[in-house]
Amino acid sequence: MTVHPFIIHLGPLEVTGYGIMMMVAFLMGGWLIARQLREAGLKDDYAADMVAAAVIGGIIGAKLWYVALPEIPARSSREAAWSGTAGLSVARWP
Repeated sequence: MTVHPFIIHLGPLEVTGYGIMMMVAFLMGGWLIARQLREAGLKDDYAADMVAAAVIGGIIGAKLWYVALPEIPARSSREAAWSGTAGLSVARWP
């Protein structure tokens, strides 16, 4: 499958479709975290801190992985889907 990049040029700034989808994912994640914190009776202000840590850790971790282990091939979409499902199941375990 060929992926065609979605790119918007705003002067010297280049906005890609991947970047937009990452932003949407982190914003939705932050909204869901805040909602669950409110339901648990905790401060929903912590959601912003969690999202900031996830953004920083995720981007730095991905770059370190890319530099340190370039010989490991990317997973197939089927493996990635099953890994994501397994991770979500463990994360939502009571």
